[in-house]
Amino acid sequence: METIAIFLAGLAIFEETDKKKHFAIGAVTSAYVKHKTGNPLNGCLAAAALGLGKEFYDRHHAGEFDVRDLWATSVGCVVTIRF
Repeated sequence: METIAIFLAGLAIFEETDKKKHFAIGAVTSAYVKHKTGNPLNGCLAAAALGLGKEFYDRHHAGEFDVRDLWATSVGCVVTIRF
């Protein structure tokens, strides 16, 4: 239940639908990798790597590298981190 609350709170901080999508993909990626490896740091690194790869793809194909998209995808890992 706590994970769902953190996920919903994370979605609420973004106003743009695009950033919500980036956050959600980062959260799902992070949760999956954490589940497979047992390590939340691996999940965060996977989310960040996915976001970075997506932005390099966008830069090559659309001409724009959006740091805010990278940040939103990477922040998705908060779903798997316990402070």
